[in-house]
This record gives sequence, structure tokens and C-alpha cells, in this order.
Amino acid sequence: MSIGKLMNIYSPVGSNRRDLWRAVDASGEMVDFHLPARRDAKAAKAFLKKAIERVRLH
Repeated sequence: MSIGKLMNIYSPVGSNRRDLWRAVDASGEMVDFHLPARRDAKAAKAFLKKAIERVRLH
């Protein structure tokens, strides 16, 4: 199992629009998601690292 895609979409949350990051494996199943309050490259890298580690454990 491996990370197939890292998807980023804008999602309405209350009266705000936020980035919704989803890690999807090669078979199309969602591995993890991240809904930050603001864009942050450091947080996005930490999310990707966490998602990859989660896939390695399965």
C-alpha cells in the first residue's frame, strides 16, 4: 500500500472556506485528512509525513 495522491480542495466550513487536504492510497481509499484554519507549508509537510507513516503501518 502506498500514497497514490495528495488532494487539496476548498471546502466551506461555517462562513469560511478552508483547504481540505486528503491523502488517498493507490486503490482510491482515503488514508487521512487535514483541515487547517490557514495555509501553512510546515503543517502540510507534517500531514504528508503522518499519512505516509500511517500507510506503512498497514
